[in-house]
Amino acid sequence: MGRRLAQRHSGRSTTEAMQGSTSIPRSRGSIPEAPSWMSSDRESVLLSNSPVKNFTYSQIPTSSTTGISPNSPLSIDRICSAALQPTENRNEGHTMLYVDSLLCTPLEKERLEHRPALEEIAAGGVGCVTVTVGFWEDATESMDQIVRWQHMAEDNSDLVEIAYTADDIERIAQSGRCAILLGFQNVAFLQGRLGYVELFARMGTRVGQLTYNIQSDIGGSCYEPHDSGLSRYGKYVVREMNRCGMVVDLSHVGNTTTIDAIRHSAEPVAITHSNPAELAPHPRNKPSEVLDALKDNGGVIGLSVYRNIVGEYTTAERWSELVAWTVDRIGIDHVGIGTDFDQTGGKAYLEWMRQGRWAREVQYGAGSKGNAGPQPRLGWFDDPSQFPNAETCLRDRGFVDAEVAKIMGGNWLEFYRRTFKKL
Repeated sequence: MGRRLAQRHSGRSTTEAMQGSTSIPRSRGSIPEAPSWMSSDRESVLLSNSPVKNFTYSQIPTSSTTGISPNSPLSIDRICSAALQPTENRNEGHTMLYVDSLLCTPLEKERLEHRPALEEIAAGGVGCVTVTVGFWEDATESMDQIVRWQHMAEDNSDLVEIAYTADDIERIAQSGRCAILLGFQNVAFLQGRLGYVELFARMGTRVGQLTYNIQSDIGGSCYEPHDSGLSRYGKYVVREMNRCGMVVDLSHVGNTTTIDAIRHSAEPVAITHSNPAELAPHPRNKPSEVLDALKDNGGVIGLSVYRNIVGEYTTAERWSELVAWTVDRIGIDHVGIGTDFDQTGGKAYLEWMRQGRWAREVQYGAGSKGNAGPQPRLGWFDDPSQFPNAETCLRDRGFVDAEVAKIMGGNWLEFYRRTFKKL
């Protein structure tokens, strides 16, 4: 299972810490420029010269939910110099950038009527979200969707603005608003036309998932009984997305197609909303060989809190254990958050998402016949307003400021800076 961080004993429970964090208004403030913790060379900030290889917190009580022993060792690569912890990332000031790499809420639908959902994003201090512009829509329908999102952003410009570059994200977040990245959970909008990659990139699309739940002309999905792998056309699409600065997202993509895409991509790729299958077995989650390939590619995974794919890791303590396991497996620079929140969609939206126009029979997606509808929330991280709870649980797990800042948003910002291109 690898190393697991024991909770640091702070004299208060995780629940108490979260209750305190959610009751205090938080504002984003400014984001430090080129902070040292964004460096991929972690050895420069670790106590690598210490002769002690493992630390034991003998006074830390055993957690009933994680099963971690009080004498569980903490490896040296978790213990950073206190002098290198950015004080501006402390709870009092909250200048840390929060990024959600996948939001499923259809905010474009009612324009002004969805203000409560936008206000949840603002209340959580979230500085950037990748939204779901579409699933099954063809090119014309997808352009209509982009227009709706543009109108939504204009109507709510006090809270959000569409971003096209990493610099846009920083500027918008520094203004106290949320940067919106336009993303699609399927590239059905291409309609087999390679030239549409650049067209949609120029219209602002920054993220494209290669497949969504079924086989396509690109490759296989995570639910196919036989994954075809990346097609010849799919290889052209991946390289064209690389050229145009459109992120290749592999969250719902089959494992064979995912490995093919990672190997074929000239740029880092993303898994925007998934979890490690070794901890939470599910077709939507990624096996360790995929996570290892993602690391070698320089990509990032957004760990999800969607009920159907978190397995038994539903509490704050257990979910932070899942995060720690993933960090231990692929490194701190490759892990972020992709909640997969749907704040307002409801049953009809869920049915469109899962079934589209391609089947008469009911499709259950990540659910099942006995578990078909919208899922109950986890109780501690239920919508964007509770993003501070994720920060709190990471700190309680033992991550230091620099590491928390990377997981909460810094890794995604650096990833976007490397992959977005101006055409």
